[in-house]
Amino acid sequence: MRKALIAILLCAAAALCGVSCEKYALPRLDLSNDTILAPLEGGEFGVTLTSNVRWMFDDGSIQDWIYLDLKYGTSDYVDVEYPLKVRVNANDTGAERKCDMTVTTSTLSRKLVVIQAGPEEEGEEDSGQE
Repeated sequence: MRKALIAILLCAAAALCGVSCEKYALPRLDLSNDTILAPLEGGEFGVTLTSNVRWMFDDGSIQDWIYLDLKYGTSDYVDVEYPLKVRVNANDTGAERKCDMTVTTSTLSRKLVVIQAGPEEEGEEDSGQE
């Protein structure tokens, strides 16, 4: 409701100034999936990013065991779906690992989290208790 009211107010202000409302769409930044659960051996995973403005992943948030095939994009206030490929290397660290990758626009921010399994210790069984 609040977003709709803001859009209406922006369009009304634009109309008073003689500017088209098409250029005043609310910014959008969405991920089809915000968490990737990768197995020990790694693999390639797909995520769709939808945006209607310029966006960019923060390079400092991407760890060296992850490869992201597309790190930025732009759109002229029209929703565009960007198919991202996230490649996760095999985990040879001996422990579970996690990476919080941040993607931003000028006004929005989202996180894409990759959690990769570590090797189970020898003889460890899942007891169902925490």
